[in-house]
Amino acid sequence: MATRAAWLVNRVIPEVPVRQWVLTLPWERRLVLARRSDLLRGVLNQALDVIFTWYRYQAAERMGLPPERARDFQCGAITQIQRFSSALSLNPHFHSLIPDGAWTRDEQGRLRFVAILPPSTDDIEDLVVEIAERCERWLARQGFGDHDLHDDPDPDDAQMLLQAASAAGRAALGRRAGRRARRIQVHRGRVYELPPRCAVCDGYNLHAGVRVAPLDRKALERLCRYIARPPLGRERLEEQPDGSILLRLKTPWSDGTAALQLSRSELLQRILALIPPPRKND
Repeated sequence: MATRAAWLVNRVIPEVPVRQWVLTLPWERRLVLARRSDLLRGVLNQALDVIFTWYRYQAAERMGLPPERARDFQCGAITQIQRFSSALSLNPHFHSLIPDGAWTRDEQGRLRFVAILPPSTDDIEDLVVEIAERCERWLARQGFGDHDLHDDPDPDDAQMLLQAASAAGRAALGRRAGRRARRIQVHRGRVYELPPRCAVCDGYNLHAGVRVAPLDRKALERLCRYIARPPLGRERLEEQPDGSILLRLKTPWSDGTAALQLSRSELLQRILALIPPPRKND
């Protein structure tokens, strides 16, 4: 994590503003996308194409150029695919670091970066609608329409059993098989409000509220470490007197849940479900 972040900051990402775009996927799509790296990459490509197109048009408008000149601009992204949620459930989603603008060449052929104005929440709402529509159309062309949400299960594949249960937030094995983890609530539930520059459409959630200034390389390195972090820190685990494990959530849920109480078997099941299938993480 630390080595990759240092390499990105020192050797890859230029001194331009960088915005983090986080795309979370619908519940019913997570299992098949977690098991099919080709489908996961395809969904990512569809989403980035929508975001890049928006960047190109914004850059052309910033320079006073007509919309047809947007194709003269180029964008780039560094994406980390995370497979876990704060509760260690199987939750493949994307963290993309995208320069907050686009590149073009001037009349002398020199490369020029054109920074754009920050996206508004209305912009994010429009983008997530287009991303959801594009991704669902693409998945339908791959044979995964509304009525074909899951890949054909292998009855001898034990990990798929664990992954299906993890994606649903349930235990797969043991006395609590099929049941959700016991929740530890610390306050009354509340209506969950989306933060600024965040929107949801048909289960696709797009958030673009984090931006790093051009010369703030320390903040950029922290962000690079964050998107490459492991699924769990030891400080979030606490062994209970009865032998169970308390898993503290990074942020309490809207119903007040601040931690989950898991048996050792349940914790192990969740960790195993996060491992990509053999030879399918390419």
